[in-house]
Amino acid sequence: MAQNGIQNHMTERLQVIGEEQRFTTDLSSSIENWGLLEKGFNYDLVAVFGSQSSGKSTLLNRVFGTTFEVMDEADRRQTTKGLP
Repeated sequence: MAQNGIQNHMTERLQVIGEEQRFTTDLSSSIENWGLLEKGFNYDLVAVFGSQSSGKSTLLNRVFGTTFEVMDEADRRQTTKGLP
């Protein structure tokens, strides 16, 4: 289903660096499952960072059709978690 002119599709996401500031243990298996081993370096990786509630998830959802949860005005709680 399209939302705001973007085709929505569920895509597996992975936090590459954990709270311990180390690569997640699932990284190798995810790279293999996604077929990236055969791609070598022929793929793109995007990182977005910024202040809380600055629109990072909204930007990713609109540009890439991802489904990151975004904060609504009533709930006003943290929706995504980054590094300390």
